[in-house]
Amino acid sequence: MIAEEDTHILFIEPKKWNKEPVIDGYTRRMVAAVRLAKKGGYYMGYHTCYCGAEDGACDLFLPNGQITNSLALHYLMYHREDVPAYEIYKVSKLEYGEEEPTQKEKYPGIIKERYPEKEAKREKEQIIQNQSFLETSHVSYPADGIGKIRRRG
Repeated sequence: MIAEEDTHILFIEPKKWNKEPVIDGYTRRMVAAVRLAKKGGYYMGYHTCYCGAEDGACDLFLPNGQITNSLALHYLMYHREDVPAYEIYKVSKLEYGEEEPTQKEKYPGIIKERYPEKEAKREKEQIIQNQSFLETSHVSYPADGIGKIRRRG
């Protein structure tokens, strides 16, 4: 679910992933805020991030009334490129101090650590997809020497 309203913070759907966490002032601000959050009711079951991390299936209510989810820290640490500037701005306005993330907060649900079978399945699907593309495509080299891929048929 994507929510851009000021009442929500870090309800995004990232696509890019970095393997090492980004730990900076924004991350530390969000850590402090999430630690003060109250759990809301369960909402539409568990959600799974693009990389395989799963949330806690409930909204988190920050002391200022903003709503976030248990993947908020994960998004800031592992999907920073996909966090919109306005979401970073919202994080910058949190006033609960800064705290270092624990090991559990840093590595709660990285797919290769928690779900090696899912990672293997994803890699296999990517290989099959690539093979399918190659079987239906071919490369031609015109006079300029730059290869061009065209779909067969």
